[in-house]
Formats: sequence, structure tokens, C-alpha cells
Amino acid sequence: LDVLYNMPLLSLKSIKLTNEVEKSSGKSIGKLKLDLEVQRDQGSAGRQSRKPNTEYSLSILCGTFQQGMLLARSSTILGRRGTWSFSKELVFDWSIANADGGEDGGKVLVRL
Repeated sequence: LDVLYNMPLLSLKSIKLTNEVEKSSGKSIGKLKLDLEVQRDQGSAGRQSRKPNTEYSLSILCGTFQQGMLLARSSTILGRRGTWSFSKELVFDWSIANADGGEDGGKVLVRL
């Protein structure tokens, strides 16, 4: 059970999707900002794991709704124990996301 207790618990605190136009190129870009909280316990009954330096990697993927094309990705290491928060911002081509965004457009998929 130590393996399960050592796995980080992720909570999505907020998500913000914005659209901006680059002044230099006129290209429409999307920005997806995620605020996450990580909780990683010491193990069952407060004991240290047999592998105290175990690190986990979190990958965040943003893709189109219909074809599943990758728009942006980011990753981070979840190595320390305790509770902490962090933010990640993914930047992608808004016009590609909108063109492949489903029946009404504008839909993206986010996978953690």
C-alpha cells in the first residue's frame, strides 16, 4: 500500500483560457493557465517509504477536439513531499485549435 500512499494527489484550483493577437506577426495565440495543488504524504501511517527519493513526473497535454492534434505540452517533476501549489502556462496556435475544435469550434482537450 505504500506505493499508493506515496502517489501525489493533484487538485486543479483554477483554469484560464485566453486569446491574444501577437502585435508583430498578427498571429492569434491561445494561452491556457492551470493552477494546481499537489499533496504528497509520507506513506501509510506516517512512515517513510522504502524508496524516499521516488520522484513522479506530471505531463500536461493540450490537443484539438476532433483530430487529437497536439497543440502544446509541459511537464514537471513532483519530487518533494507535503502540499504545495504551482502554475503552468501552455501557449498554442489559436487558429488551429479553433478550426479543429468540434461542431461549434473553440474546444480543446487537456490531459494530465
